Amino acid sequence: MGVMLVVDSEGYVAKSVADAFAGKGGFPPAIERRTGRSAIAALREGISIDIAVIDDRLADMDGRELLVSLRKLVPELPVIMISGRHSVEAYLKAINAGAYEFVARPVSHPVLRRIINAALEDAALSRRHRPELHLKGDMMPLRPSVSSGGRS
Repeated sequence: MGVMLVVDSEGYVAKSVADAFAGKGGFPPAIERRTGRSAIAALREGISIDIAVIDDRLADMDGRELLVSLRKLVPELPVIMISGRHSVEAYLKAINAGAYEFVARPVSHPVLRRIINAALEDAALSRRHRPELHLKGDMMPLRPSVSSGGRS
């Protein structure tokens, strides 16, 4: 099992998510990062990440920039973006950039728990039914390819 990556410049989202969910009730343990660059470095260092919860405003980059970078490294990674912006435009930008879900602050723990559970379940289901595993943009077959030879 991997970890939950929580990225938040100010630490409010990270502390809330880590305290409420990480390592409890089937949730993966959390690692916190304060910048987009340190989050990207965690993936490049080989840390196995099952899900990412990111703030939309980071000190070193926009949350959507981080979202795009994370999805380039691990295309199937579910990313939940949390924002103080309450607009349809912000929601659509995040979803179009590849966010699993976009949540406006303040968000209650029960709502966030349902979203994280759904994202983890969808990712697990996708992995079970996908014939190939995508890691860091490369395709690696999970099973050997079948010969195309005909039957007599």
